[in-house]
Amino acid sequence: MSYIKYRIPFSKNLYLIKWLPKAISGIHNHSDKYCDVIVLNKSLYEYQYTLDKYKYNQVSKQNLDARVMYTLTPEIYHDVHNNNNSYVYSLNYYY
Repeated sequence: MSYIKYRIPFSKNLYLIKWLPKAISGIHNHSDKYCDVIVLNKSLYEYQYTLDKYKYNQVSKQNLDARVMYTLTPEIYHDVHNNNNSYVYSLNYYY
């Protein structure tokens, strides 16, 4: 497991994610949901892809800096990397 996802009590779609050192999420999308992400400490790295038949093609990469909100759209395939040697935390809201 590369991360641990904790649902925030009394919320339906808000999660605290604890990214383990050197974690990689694996390529995925968020189905029919948008996702707002705020990295709380340090930074994460994101690669975005398109899906062409059965092959993923990398289209962009970006550093997800702490205390900046990023919005992911449902059609985006991506994977997230914690390149740090320590835990990184993010707050993710799905809608």
